[in-house]
Amino acid sequence: MGDGMPIVETDERGRVVIPKEIRKIAEIKPKEQLLLKLSDKDTIILKKLKTTSKEKDPLISSIKSPAHVPLKKIEEINLEKIEEEMWSS
Repeated sequence: MGDGMPIVETDERGRVVIPKEIRKIAEIKPKEQLLLKLSDKDTIILKKLKTTSKEKDPLISSIKSPAHVPLKKIEEINLEKIEEEMWSS
């Protein structure tokens, strides 16, 4: 292939590494999701998926990156009192 595109090969598990130049141009970040589409028997297409609204969801964000709470503050939390308040409603 003389079109200037890099040639890659699969490893023993079928994985392919996208060359750094291509990742840079396409702005592909680590852990980014790509859609794999088989166009025909000899043509495979990778398409970047757009970021979804769930990534901006505060709950999802807090799970992915929990806030730091000092241990002393955690020790001050009275779980028994909270549980009692929950069940007394």
